[in-house]
Amino acid sequence: MNRNLHVPEGTRRKLAGAMTAVDDGGGKLMETLKEQGLYENTLIVLLSDNGGPTRVHASVNTPLRGVKGDVWEGGVRVPFMVSWPEKIKPEQVVDTPVSSVDLLPTFL
Repeated sequence: MNRNLHVPEGTRRKLAGAMTAVDDGGGKLMETLKEQGLYENTLIVLLSDNGGPTRVHASVNTPLRGVKGDVWEGGVRVPFMVSWPEKIKPEQVVDTPVSSVDLLPTFL
């Protein structure tokens, strides 16, 4: 079953398919961790590289201004999610900028 048929054919649909695969894989990972009793004390991080290259891959950064390589928010903002149920309260939102450069020292 293709859950992305509502997306016009072409590059945009391929990207939607890739995101669906990432979502499905993440769900399977979480279920496996829960089945093995490891979920509560496992640190899981999901992030992406910066900005969508709108001219190359049909990305849409709206409502943000800018594209990959720009200094505008559409060029630098990324999705960033962290799950560690034993240590981090759920459903927190942090509005300040973060950098993936700091992840390893922060986790250690």
